[in-house]
Amino acid sequence: MTKEKVVGGITIILILSILIFWTLHLFNKNKEEARLEAQNVKYEKKDISINLKGNYVEYVSLGDKYIEKGIIAKDSKNKELNDVVTVYYQNGEQVASIETDKLGSYLVDYTVSKKGVYEKAYKTVIVIDEKKPKISFPKDTVLTSSEILNYDLKKDVKVTDNSGDVSLTYEGSLSSNPGDYIITYIALDKSG
Repeated sequence: MTKEKVVGGITIILILSILIFWTLHLFNKNKEEARLEAQNVKYEKKDISINLKGNYVEYVSLGDKYIEKGIIAKDSKNKELNDVVTVYYQNGEQVASIETDKLGSYLVDYTVSKKGVYEKAYKTVIVIDEKKPKISFPKDTVLTSSEILNYDLKKDVKVTDNSGDVSLTYEGSLSSNPGDYIITYIALDKSG
């Protein structure tokens, strides 16, 4: 095989590779354009600008009310756009609102449109628990040595938490010997 035939074969392979790559690129581009056209949505960032009010990630405490801050959307002439659709998603499913009665995260999808041109912005909202459980004790408890044998150390100890789900443990013990005893109580909610 001559050197010219080898170089010619390699050149043909390179040209065919480039043609195949370019054909696949155009096919994928046309496929994506067809998908967007089927949704009747045309995304053009240069025509609409969106600025989130607040942060891209917002935190709201468990049990507190979530306040939607929204967005500021303007067209290319700096005119404010008011045609905004806000949709909430949790675990990939659309939900009516952000519920703060349980821990979780949400995706907020803002869509703005003007004359068939749409633009989107996203925010993540995470419901967190930063509040510690509260333990309420009875006043000083005085027991006789016979009462100690059957005394429940959790009796009259009340625990409350914003999550509603809390465990109560204690360290220490009582003895029938006269004296002062210290019992340490630990309340732990789902968030630790």
